[in-house]
Amino acid sequence: MPTIRKLTKENTEKIAEYASTVLQNGGVILYPTDTLYALGAAIDCPHALERIYSIKERDPKKSVSFIVADIDMAREYIELTPLAGILAKKFLPGPLTLIVDQKEYPRNVKVSDDGSIGMRIPNDPFCLAVARKLGKPFTATSANISSKTTERSVSKILAQLGAHSKDILLVVDAGELPTSEPSTVIDVRGEIPIFLRVGAIPKTVIMDGLA
Repeated sequence: MPTIRKLTKENTEKIAEYASTVLQNGGVILYPTDTLYALGAAIDCPHALERIYSIKERDPKKSVSFIVADIDMAREYIELTPLAGILAKKFLPGPLTLIVDQKEYPRNVKVSDDGSIGMRIPNDPFCLAVARKLGKPFTATSANISSKTTERSVSKILAQLGAHSKDILLVVDAGELPTSEPSTVIDVRGEIPIFLRVGAIPKTVIMDGLA
């Protein structure tokens, strides 16, 4: 069974430090974001990334998104197009995932067939604290079996994952998360935004921000 830690405003930094250590050592964590619970693994740990796909029963050809602490960290790993820069400035931190080209593969780890990567900077103190302490991106893929509903409480998530839960070393429990849409996902590798999923930020709001 994974270690479970209750998250509060008072212990955010302490739990973030613990979580970053687990990630640094190649472990997988279950943690809350500003939208849903997610599964986390460090970007440069191939075995942990493989466990993420196994836990979710996810097609390995499908990429997953990663959290960075800020744009400066993002620039170390991605090609920040002018379009990506504009949207990042206007909507991040927030429930937006930007699909961009990866600048390089840390330790030759490939995270997608076409070299793209989903970048997130959540509006969530815990996520940002983990990214700062870890000093590199970590995965932000929903904590569910692929094609199944993403539950909003740790108990329901662990029940859905079943035997796969044994591959999670740390569970950060923030209670039942409020109902919300997942992040809006936009491919910003070109000059025109391509909406892959409209979620928490409506398409009209995004387009108004580019006007």
